[in-house]
Amino acid sequence: MDEDHTRVQVDGGQWSPFSSLSEAEMRIGLSGKVTRTPWSDFLDRYGSSSIHEAELFHCNSRISAASQVNAPLSGDRIGEIRAWMDRESFVPKEGSLDTHVGERTGIVQAATDKGIQCVMEDEVIRSSLAVELYLWTGGMLFRMRNRRLWLERRLSPDDATRMADQLHLDQPEWNREVRYLILYAGCPWRYMAFQGPRGYRRMLIELGQNISRVEDLLRAEGSSTATSLDFYDDTVESLLGFDGIETTLLATTTAFEPDVVGAGSN
Repeated sequence: MDEDHTRVQVDGGQWSPFSSLSEAEMRIGLSGKVTRTPWSDFLDRYGSSSIHEAELFHCNSRISAASQVNAPLSGDRIGEIRAWMDRESFVPKEGSLDTHVGERTGIVQAATDKGIQCVMEDEVIRSSLAVELYLWTGGMLFRMRNRRLWLERRLSPDDATRMADQLHLDQPEWNREVRYLILYAGCPWRYMAFQGPRGYRRMLIELGQNISRVEDLLRAEGSSTATSLDFYDDTVESLLGFDGIETTLLATTTAFEPDVVGAGSN
């Protein structure tokens, strides 16, 4: 075989038709053939025999005249459901709760922080159906409902530290000296029961609206904020007492003291 056909000068170096074989071996690890990664999913999306989970969800959440799996949902219907929730949940019957004892023991309390008060009274946030807001402060987890804080869980110092280690994966330099943490918990079936998989999309839109409102309200009261969407789901949700399906953590917003600016805060 003529050597001129097997070796070609390229940029001062020599190329061999067999060089692609060694490159193929190197690409095995990089392309995700052994370990699946987001990048390998992107590269293999046209050649894969299976449909990607996200794409499958998007297709299955479409509204179509040919299917009743997904249905439109009116704003009036959403308002009715939310109004029913406010009437029937976290509204103790008269005489069933000693408010003074509850506030003294921390079981239930009105917010003393101006920023939290503004969040609980905001009409946009209060009209949300599938996104519940929680407050984490001092190792205690409170649910925000009907302008009050309701204690859901007490975390031990070790568990509180452990949970902090599992949050803000997108902000490695996150400042731990925080004022408090707002947690956004998703309850997708509150929409999906009436609308089908399409309701999950609506929950995510609602999440974005809530984050925007919370950040604006806290900043207006002098707190710097940092919102994170990345965390170790299983570990954090087990500490919070969420099952991860009916109730799942979607995001967190950290409120810093007015004179403390954490890395990545706004």
